[in-house]
Amino acid sequence: MKTLGVIALLFLGALLSGCLWDDGVESNTPGCDGDGGIGGCLGKSFIRDVAVTPTRDCLAVKANNCNGGVLRVDNNCADALNFEGFSVPAGSWTFVEIVEAPATIGMFAIELKGNVACLVPESGASLSASASLGGEELIISYYKENVCGEARLCSQAKLD
Repeated sequence: MKTLGVIALLFLGALLSGCLWDDGVESNTPGCDGDGGIGGCLGKSFIRDVAVTPTRDCLAVKANNCNGGVLRVDNNCADALNFEGFSVPAGSWTFVEIVEAPATIGMFAIELKGNVACLVPESGASLSASASLGGEELIISYYKENVCGEARLCSQAKLD
């Protein structure tokens, strides 16, 4: 019975590892090329060319392309990283995505509850948003490419 429990835990770990842990290997679109499923990753769009200007050594912003491309923001700075509408406290991390709303609103960052993308652009899109850290303004930008997914922007209700 104990062996069955260990096997079940190993299988569950293998199933979830594709989305919960970054192994340093970027899989651009596992949902398009058939590499998804067992690892839990089903993304059909991806992020590349992530940049933070100016750079800060205590702030790590990396693409997580498991489920459509979001940013993992690790704030190891002494101050909170403040976006319009939410903050990433000092010593913590979160998933963030930059979305482009209608022209009257423009681009802005949203905090996500997991690593599933909200925005899948029509083809490709250059996205950027501002944030402040210790009184200094930062610009976070990236390019998001849609490889084989249907373009969408999730509703505000899914963001709450």
